[in-house]
Amino acid sequence: MVLPVQEMLLEWYGKDQSGLGSGITAMPSMHCAIAFLYWIAVRRISPKWGAFFAVFFFITWISSVHLAYHYAVDGLVSLLAVAAIWAVSQRIVAAWDKWTDARAQAVLRTNTVPAE
Repeated sequence: MVLPVQEMLLEWYGKDQSGLGSGITAMPSMHCAIAFLYWIAVRRISPKWGAFFAVFFFITWISSVHLAYHYAVDGLVSLLAVAAIWAVSQRIVAAWDKWTDARAQAVLRTNTVPAE
């Protein structure tokens, strides 16, 4: 299936056609980004599934290069971008939780004081 799709994309590129699905995307590799995101999300929940998705990610990365959808650096950029977004989102969620816990705690203290 890969070769006919590559030929079709090359033909569209040669004719300067545009439309849904006619573009050739490269960096970052969404194939690799999604596979890496699966691994990040699952690795702490289940080591078995974490190992599965680690292998899935590497196969996806190697396949995307081997089948000429991406350069190897495209996968590396997506890996770094997803890791950075994951780290920033963890900090945002932690800050949000801290902020909402502080607000909830103040309400709880006032509700536990006996009425005079």
